[in-house]
Amino acid sequence: MSERKDKPLLVYFNGLGNGKPRLREALVMGNARVHGYKIVPTRTDWYAREPYSEQLATDIRSTRQLLGQTATMVLVGSSAGVSRAINVFGGLADYEDLLGVVGLCGRVSEGNLPGRDLRTLERMSRAGKHVRSSPAFSESVRRVDTTVNELPPGRLEDIVLMHHYADEVVPHQTQIIEGASSELVWPPGHALGVVAAGLMLPRVIDRHFLNLDPV
Repeated sequence: MSERKDKPLLVYFNGLGNGKPRLREALVMGNARVHGYKIVPTRTDWYAREPYSEQLATDIRSTRQLLGQTATMVLVGSSAGVSRAINVFGGLADYEDLLGVVGLCGRVSEGNLPGRDLRTLERMSRAGKHVRSSPAFSESVRRVDTTVNELPPGRLEDIVLMHHYADEVVPHQTQIIEGASSELVWPPGHALGVVAAGLMLPRVIDRHFLNLDPV
């Protein structure tokens, strides 16, 4: 029989965009709520001109305030938000009540991609329906390596990366970190992969952070 534990507060970092909720993000957050989780969206504007270091400091400060108001917390990053969630986690990793991070099919490294690949970090930081540039995205991804190297001992495994192979936006080699925990997602396509990962999210949190047996 599974041990009963209180569910942590989830803080959600959205994908590339201006922070307005999209259908796939509504599905991810709605599914978490159906499973009894309270989830707070950060509504990150990836196109903001404020320096990334200042954006990150603001995220860390607001997340610390939320952490002071709840028993436990897990950060959830979706797509571009995965790198942001990891960097916030790095700034607060000394807090034991911050259990960890779950990333939903997002980029965590630049990757060794050929120049002809349209998914290079430089190109993707300028991608989008309105072709608006997002230097914050590329800076966030590049910062992950430093964040991971500076984590306290034992904290790397508290990063759970949900990844898949058939992603037309995020190359698989850029979705994983050596030494971090991982979960494989099967559906192809970036948007569908994010949704599938979001549907798996409650079970992943139960297993990795609450030590609950799968139902």
